[in-house]
Amino acid sequence: MNKSGKLTFVLFVLILLAGCSSLPGKKETKNVELKNKAADYLKNGTSQYNAGRYSRALDFFEKAEQLNASLDYEEGLVAVYNSIGQTKMMEGLFEEAIDYLNDALEIALRLENEALILSTTGNLADYYMKVEDLDEAERILRDSLPSPDDADSDEKAMLAQKFSLLLRKKGLYNESLAFLESSVSYHEKNKQYKALASDYYMMASVYSLKREYDRAVFFGEEALRYDKLVEFSQGIAADLQALSIILEKAGREAESRIYAQRYEKARKAINAINNTEDEQIDSITSGE
Repeated sequence: MNKSGKLTFVLFVLILLAGCSSLPGKKETKNVELKNKAADYLKNGTSQYNAGRYSRALDFFEKAEQLNASLDYEEGLVAVYNSIGQTKMMEGLFEEAIDYLNDALEIALRLENEALILSTTGNLADYYMKVEDLDEAERILRDSLPSPDDADSDEKAMLAQKFSLLLRKKGLYNESLAFLESSVSYHEKNKQYKALASDYYMMASVYSLKREYDRAVFFGEEALRYDKLVEFSQGIAADLQALSIILEKAGREAESRIYAQRYEKARKAINAINNTEDEQIDSITSGE
C-alpha cells in the first residue's frame, strides 16, 4: 500500500472508531429522554386521576406504558401497571384491574425491588377491599406489615393507611387508629405533609364512626390545615365536606352549613380550573 493509500485507510479507521464510540452515548441520552417523557406522562396521568378524570388519566398512562415497554424499562412498567390497575378499579373494571396489578407484582418480585413490591401490595389490598374480600386483603397486608410498629418507610406507612381502612371496614376502630397513629408518626418525622393530611382525614372518619365528634372535628381541621399547607385542592375540598358532615352529625348545624358553603365554593373553583386545562391536556395527548 502506498503512502497515500495508508493515509486514506488510517483516516477511514479513525472516522469509523469515532462514529462507533459516539453511538452508545447518543443511545443512552435518547433512553434517558424517553424515560423522562414516560415519567411526565405518568405524572400528568396521576394529576388527572386525582381530579377524577379516569379516561384522561388512562390516555397518559397508556403513553407511559408504550414508552417504558419500548425501552424494556421494567421498573417504569411496574409503576404504570399499578396506575392503570388503580384507574380500572375506579371505573369498576375489576377483572382488568387485577390483571394489571398481578403483572406489576410479578415483575416487582422478579426484580426483587422492595419498594415496588410494597406499593403493588397496597394496591392489591385496595382491590380486595373493593370486591369485599376483606380476609384476602388482610392476609396480604399482614404478610408485609405484621404490626403498626413496622411502618418505617414511605411504602410501609402507606400500607399502615390501607390496614387502617381495612380494620375500619371490619368495625375494629381502636385497631384502625393504632395503624393510623404509626403512619402519623412516620409522616410527621419525615415532614410529608400531604400524607399527614390523609392520615388526619382518616382519623376524623374513624372518630366520627365512634361518635366521638369533638375528636373527629379536631382531626378534620388538622387535615384541612395540612392540605392547605401543601395547596392540595382536592384534599381541601374533601376536608371541608367531611367537616360539614361531622358537624351535622354532632348537631352543630350552623357550623355545618358554613363548611358546606365553603365546600361548594371550593368544588366549583376546582371544576372551573380543570375545565380551563382541557385545551392544554388535549394538546399534550395529541402532540405525539
